[in-house]
Amino acid sequence: MSKRLISFLTLGLFLVTLLSFAAGYFAREIWPLPSEQLVLLKEARRLLGVHYLDPLPEDLELERGMIHGMMGVLPDPYSRYVEPATHEIQTDDLAGEYAGIGAEISKGEQGKFYLVPIEGGPAEDAGILEGDVLLKVEGVSINKETALESVIARIRGPEGSVIRLTVAARDPEQTNLEFEITRAIIPLPSVMHYLLPEEQWVGVITIRRFSEKTPDELEKAYKELVNRDAKSIILDLRDNSGGLLDASIESSRLFLEDGLVVVEERSGMESQLFYVHEKGLASEIPMVVLVNAGTASAAEVVAASLKDNDRAPLIGETTFGKGSVQVILELSDGSSLHVTSARWLTPDGKVIDSIGLLPDIIVEQIDPSVDNGIAVAVEWLREFR
Repeated sequence: MSKRLISFLTLGLFLVTLLSFAAGYFAREIWPLPSEQLVLLKEARRLLGVHYLDPLPEDLELERGMIHGMMGVLPDPYSRYVEPATHEIQTDDLAGEYAGIGAEISKGEQGKFYLVPIEGGPAEDAGILEGDVLLKVEGVSINKETALESVIARIRGPEGSVIRLTVAARDPEQTNLEFEITRAIIPLPSVMHYLLPEEQWVGVITIRRFSEKTPDELEKAYKELVNRDAKSIILDLRDNSGGLLDASIESSRLFLEDGLVVVEERSGMESQLFYVHEKGLASEIPMVVLVNAGTASAAEVVAASLKDNDRAPLIGETTFGKGSVQVILELSDGSSLHVTSARWLTPDGKVIDSIGLLPDIIVEQIDPSVDNGIAVAVEWLREFR
C-alpha cells in the first residue's frame, strides 16, 4: 500500500474521530446524557431510600407521584396528570360507551361499594340487585382503602369477556354470592329529552356532557320532540362540565343558520375560526338556553355561540368560566397528561376564563323543589306560540 494512501486513510480516520467527538459534544449541549438529567430528583430519591423509616412504595408509584408534582408546579389548574384507571373512565365517558357489566358503582361513607344495575344490562340479567355490596373482583378483595376509580376500571374490560364478582350476603343466614357476568357494550347517553308534562308544546333537551356521540344524539332528540308536536325548545346546559370541543361546535351548528361558532387561539399560530357551514336543522324553532355556575368549558362554547349570534337568550346564573382547551397525551402505562394547548373566545371575541357568561335573564335557584329556570323559560317562550 502506498504511503500516500496510508496518509489519506489516517487523515480520514482522524476526521471521523474528530467529528464523532464534536457530534457527541453538540448532542450533549442539545440534550444532556441520561446520567446528567434530573440530578436533584435522583439525589432526593437516593436520600429517601436511605433515611425513610418504612419501606418505600413501588418505583412506578413513586414515578407517578413525581409526575403529579411536576404538573402541580404549572400555574394552570387544568394541566394535570391522570392515572390509568381515571384516564380509562374519562376516555369511555367521552366516547359515549364502554364495555362492562352495566351497573352504577358508588362508594359509601363507610367505604363499602354499592351496585345499582342498569335496566336490561348484563348485571341485572345475572341477578345483581340494587344495593348489593361488592366484596371481590376476580377473587381480589376490595376495602375502604381501594379507590372507586380503580374498582370501576377493574370491572370494565373487553366486550364478550367474563368477570367474576363476589357480593355480600343479602341475609345474615346466607353466604356471600358469586356472579359470573359477560361484559357487553353499555351506552352512556349524553342527551335526555322530554315534553313538559303541563306544557306539551315545550320540548326540553338536557345535555349532560359533550361526547363523540352528542351531536347525533342531539339531532335525534330534536327530531323526536318535533314529531311529538314540540313548538319550542329549552336547551338545558346546567351542571354540564364540558367535554369534547369538536362535539360542542357541531352541536351549536344544529341550532344556527349561519355565523361564527367559536374562535380558538394557540401560541405562535393564527387564530382558528369555526363557522356554520349550512343552515342547521333546528335553526328556526324558538328556544332558550338554561345555564348555571356548573355550566363550563364545551357547554359554555354552545351557550356563547347561541347568545352572541342572537339565536337564544341565556337564562339562569353566571357560568363557570373555563375558556381553555386541553390536549390529552397518553403515556405508555395508560395514564395521560392533560395539557392546556389553546384558549377559545366567544364569537364576539370575549375571553371568559375566570369570568363566565352573564345570562340575559338572571334566575337564582333557591328552592330545589321548584325549577325556577324552567318556569321563566316557559314564560319567555309563550310569546312565540
